[in-house]
Amino acid sequence: MGQHERRAPALREPRGRDTPRSRPHRAAQARGASWWRGTLRLLPYGFPILYLLQLAMLLGLLMNRSGTLEQAAYAWPALAVCATVGAVAATAVVVARLLALGTYRWRR
Repeated sequence: MGQHERRAPALREPRGRDTPRSRPHRAAQARGASWWRGTLRLLPYGFPILYLLQLAMLLGLLMNRSGTLEQAAYAWPALAVCATVGAVAATAVVVARLLALGTYRWRR
């Protein structure tokens, strides 16, 4: 080795709190969580469903007239399709999470 050459520092094994085994897993943390925290995490998925159900009323407020969801879908099909897809996706996420929560609690 020459005079100006340096060796790369040896990679050392992480110790103490840095090891993956020392970090608690999310499932272990969730064991002590109460049911209402899970419910609060599902609340934002209700907004697309609520938006689809109230779309005709919202458009009626903007246009100063009353109408139905069918009329709103005829006038703005892209808006109706996006609202429907968002509501279906939010419903699928809520159902999947509730099923996973049910099977997780059933296994314990």
